[in-house]
Amino acid sequence: DPNLAIFIGRLTAQKGVLDLVEVVRHVQQVRPEFRLIIVGEGPHRALIEDKIKEQSISGIHLFGFIDDQEKYKLLRRASLFLFPSYEEGWGIALAEGLYAGCNTICYELPHYKGIFGDFPHYIMPGDIGRFAEAVLDSYKTVPPKEQTEFIGQYDYSVVTKDILNQISGT
Repeated sequence: DPNLAIFIGRLTAQKGVLDLVEVVRHVQQVRPEFRLIIVGEGPHRALIEDKIKEQSISGIHLFGFIDDQEKYKLLRRASLFLFPSYEEGWGIALAEGLYAGCNTICYELPHYKGIFGDFPHYIMPGDIGRFAEAVLDSYKTVPPKEQTEFIGQYDYSVVTKDILNQISGT
């Protein structure tokens, strides 16, 4: 669905979820059919709900916690994975978005390029306007096929085999 984006993560300000409300508001000015599904739970859910009501934005759906099977169905249905996190460890949700073949847009954190290369579209943290522009630009682009292959290097079976080979010296 070219008009569907997804976010997966803990609902806290550090994950940029409040920024997403603003991003959707900007995008819907050009594409009113644009929708966002937010998957996750956290202490700032009420803040997000309040901001959505305050801005009178439709098309943002808070799903709460869902099981992995439903999560992957949603990822496969969405064309975009939005991840405006301000601080992150490894970024497993970002990897899932890339692996699902979504156009992926995230804030540029210092370690992301070393993990994810050039496959996500990076935006400077806090630049909501540019983030919204990247969402609109994504309507014109298709994620490169190499994206799924690249992120596949982090599949547990590949990593496990590599570690076992290193341990055994083969």
